[in-house]
Amino acid sequence: MTFKKLSGDLSINGASYTLVNTIAGLASAVKNGPAGNYALAADYDASKDGAYGSSPIQSDMQGALEGLGNTISNLSIEIPLEKSGNSTGLIALSEGTVADIRVTHASIDLEENERKMGIATAGILIGYNTGSVLRSYVDGIIQIPGETAGGGMVGTNDGIISESESEAKVSVILKGYWAGGMVGTNGGTITKSFAGGDVTTATKKGALLGGLVGWNDPFGTIDNTYALGNATDGRRNGASGGLAGQNDGKISTSYSTGKATAQPYAGGLVGFDQAQAGSLNDTYWDTDTSGITNPSQALEI
Repeated sequence: MTFKKLSGDLSINGASYTLVNTIAGLASAVKNGPAGNYALAADYDASKDGAYGSSPIQSDMQGALEGLGNTISNLSIEIPLEKSGNSTGLIALSEGTVADIRVTHASIDLEENERKMGIATAGILIGYNTGSVLRSYVDGIIQIPGETAGGGMVGTNDGIISESESEAKVSVILKGYWAGGMVGTNGGTITKSFAGGDVTTATKKGALLGGLVGWNDPFGTIDNTYALGNATDGRRNGASGGLAGQNDGKISTSYSTGKATAQPYAGGLVGFDQAQAGSLNDTYWDTDTSGITNPSQALEI
C-alpha cells in the first residue's frame, strides 16, 4: 500500500497511525514519540543514505510500526563494535509491534575491536526484541564479531516472532557466540516462521550456529517453523544444528533441511540439546539433504 502524501489520517483497527516515508523521518518520529504508531507510506531505497554508523532508530520503540507491505531496501550499517551499543539493527530496541514490513538487500557489518563490551546483539530488523514481529521479511548479509548474538532478522528475541521469513546470510568472525538464520538467541516465541539463509563461522573459538536459531534458551519456544540453510562451523568446540545450534527450551512441529557441520557437536535438527526430556515434539530433519542419518541428532547431558 502506497501513499503519495503524508498528510491525512490513517486508522488501522481503530488506532491512529502517522505516515512516514524515510528512515530519518521514522527515527525522528520514534525519538519524539516512542509510544506512537507509525506506518511506512511507500518503498524506501536506503542506498541514498550511505552507510549508517549506528542503528538508524536508536530510541526504544514502544508503539507500533506498520509497514503496509512496503520495502526498505539497501540498508547498510557499518560500525565498530565499541561504538555500536549493545543492540544493532534498523531498530536497536523494540518492545512494541513491528508488522508487514520488508527489509531487503541489507548489510550489517560489526567490526571487532579490543575493547570488551560484554554480550552484544544484532539483527537486520531489530537488535533486541521484547515485543512482536508479525508478517515481516528480511534478506541480506550480517557479519558479527565475537561476543555477539546475531540473527538474520532479530539478534535476541524475548518477545514474539510470527508468520515471518528471513533469507539473510549470517557470518561470525573471530571468536564466536550465537548465530541463527532468523534469531541469534531466543527466550521468547517463534511460530509459523522460517529461515533460508546460511550461517557460517571460521572463528578460532567455536560458536553455536543454527539454521533458524543459534541458541533456544530455557524460556524459548519454537513452534511450526522450518529452516533450509546450512550451519557451518569450520573450527572446534562448536555446535551446529539444521534448526538450532543449542536447545534448552521447547521445539515442536518444526523441521530443517540444511547441512550442519561442527566439532564436536553437529545435528540434523539440533547440535547440542540440554532441554528436559519431552521438549522436542513432532520435529524432524531431511536425512538426504543434511547428510546426517543418525537418529540421535541431539546430545543429552
